[in-house]
Amino acid sequence: MMKWIGRLFALIGFLVVIGFAAVIFLAKEKGRPQVNPGSVLHIKLDGNIHETQTSFTLRSLLEDKPVSLRSLVEMIEHAKSDPNIIGIMTEIQQPKIGIAQTQELRNALLD
Repeated sequence: MMKWIGRLFALIGFLVVIGFAAVIFLAKEKGRPQVNPGSVLHIKLDGNIHETQTSFTLRSLLEDKPVSLRSLVEMIEHAKSDPNIIGIMTEIQQPKIGIAQTQELRNALLD
């Protein structure tokens, strides 16, 4: 009888943890933006830009993901080939990037 009650509480605890994770995931889930003809890609550079994607942690569920240089370059390349996007606007505030990263972004923006 005690084993059954222990398993029941373990199952309830497991379901609560799974439910909590699902709520966090769904709250962070953002729909893809609609790209209408004549759209302009707006890139705001502020803060750290990592070379690659950072590893998954529990804390990353609650915070915004840092942007990687690779994802920025891929986004620019995709925007250049998308017929609905007519321009790319970059808003540079206080990026924490080096010269090589700046050159790679510049090369991606050039035709």
